[in-house]
Amino acid sequence: MRKLGIWLKITPALLLVSLLCNFLCSGPVLAWGATTCFFGRCMTHQYILRAAYELLENDPAFVDSGFPGIEEIVQNDGIDWQTNLSMDWINSSQYDLLGEGPDDETKTAWSDHFYNPELAEGSNGNAPMAAKKYFIGLCQAMYGIEGGEGISSAKGAAWSAHFLADMFVPYHVIGMLASEAIVMNRTGNYILDEKITGPAFLYGRPDKPEEPPSGWGSGQNFYNALRRYVEYHNDVGPEAQRDWFDPWYLNGPGFGDLKYIYSSHVGWEEYANAQRRIKPYDALGVPDIPVWLNRYPTWETIFDNQAELVEEYCKKAAKETRDNLEYYWQNPEKAIDASIESVYTLWRSTISALKPQVEIIPVGSEDDNIYQVRAIIRNVCDEVAQQVLAKITVTGGVLESESIISIAEIANGVPAEVNWDIQSDDITQCQVVVEVMGVFEHTPDLQYAVARPEPVNTLTISVSPSQVYAGGTVTVTVQVYPRCETGLVITGLGPLRGPESPYYTDAEGWFSAEFEVDESTPANRRFTISVEVTELELAGTASFQVVSESNWWEREGREPYRYKDDTDQPVE
Repeated sequence: MRKLGIWLKITPALLLVSLLCNFLCSGPVLAWGATTCFFGRCMTHQYILRAAYELLENDPAFVDSGFPGIEEIVQNDGIDWQTNLSMDWINSSQYDLLGEGPDDETKTAWSDHFYNPELAEGSNGNAPMAAKKYFIGLCQAMYGIEGGEGISSAKGAAWSAHFLADMFVPYHVIGMLASEAIVMNRTGNYILDEKITGPAFLYGRPDKPEEPPSGWGSGQNFYNALRRYVEYHNDVGPEAQRDWFDPWYLNGPGFGDLKYIYSSHVGWEEYANAQRRIKPYDALGVPDIPVWLNRYPTWETIFDNQAELVEEYCKKAAKETRDNLEYYWQNPEKAIDASIESVYTLWRSTISALKPQVEIIPVGSEDDNIYQVRAIIRNVCDEVAQQVLAKITVTGGVLESESIISIAEIANGVPAEVNWDIQSDDITQCQVVVEVMGVFEHTPDLQYAVARPEPVNTLTISVSPSQVYAGGTVTVTVQVYPRCETGLVITGLGPLRGPESPYYTDAEGWFSAEFEVDESTPANRRFTISVEVTELELAGTASFQVVSESNWWEREGREPYRYKDDTDQPVE
């Protein structure tokens, strides 16, 4: 009888769990999210990260930028639906969605994911500030800037991108603060302005349009939505900061988690995820994205400028979505496309097309202790860098010329050379830092770069992009130091077809050539290229991976990415 009693006690719970699992797995589950296991793999944010990273990786400024790797970035944006009995419907104090990503509600407030541009500043959501915070963390980690909260570069890249991408979701640019929703519910003010709720079509889905029922938006009456939110907004423990009211988020049928799993908000996100699979990213069909306008840099404001621009850019994205709410709601794949290019723009602003390289050259006899610091500054962007300044800082030596040198402009393919004279009794103890600053009018760019003298005898090899499909092309770039024209022995090209040996660097130590990947190359294979410089006794390797074309969008026919100016017109 004791066994039977235990069975009778646990069977209803087990049956309920079984029924609930079947029910959930048959329907929408957090589709525009980062859920990696259990009730559904809903990895839209990870898709956005990977696609944006490929755009960045194909940008010439990416090489030697120090930007974190994509796998590490993706690991910082994910949540798992917990497989234990911690569902809200059994009044647990646990949380159902936990992980390294910002969708873990023990790590961020709900308001960090929302921004309603129709409401007064200060009461319209925190997403722009959240993106700014983690963008600052990204830059601090990349450039070794003191301060911050110990945010790694990968986490900064993932989380700043996440909050920006949220701004292209129609349901993330409506709503209001919890404090105001609670007051409205307490005073019986259930008729909400459309500035708060957005249009009534948000109740349904593009493939299943519905009119909102009474109390859920019919006639702008949100009696049921407000009452349910007030009851739910903090019912699973003190760590959750459910400080934002979205009128379309808790209107699903049933109880507990079903309230949001089958809500209008999540239902649309499930539809968006399905459309993304049918219509993957297409660079040629991306709608207008917000205009990024660089500010004039100064030595003291480089990173402050960029942080403020990130906040401004997120607000522009939210305004773009709110102004085109029905378009993005009807065409969620376009919202994802816009997210991808906007995240790329955000990340691109952390690196620069200005590429200085510095070397120290003895001048005169060995007893003179006089040296020349030579900086070669390249611009790898198609846009001309204007008003370029180069500044040197010397520790353990004496600078014998002006520290800042002005250069009118630097065009792509026309490097500038800058020289300073220094005196040092022990050059091995002399520390030299060269900083470069320049203005780009249209290209999102840090507009700042820093370099130190290169060590003697170095070899740098890169393959870009590092992932390519059969039939695609990669560029192999080699640089040797000291800079000189020298022969290269390149082996292990595998499926690459291109220029045949002999290979030589130019007088500045550079070699760059484009190779085509044989169309018969099997997917999901990694190849390693080896390079030797016999004269300098240098050797090194670089690798690339051949992936399935279906894993990424079609590259053929892609036009070069064109930034817009402040008139919203494409830059030719």
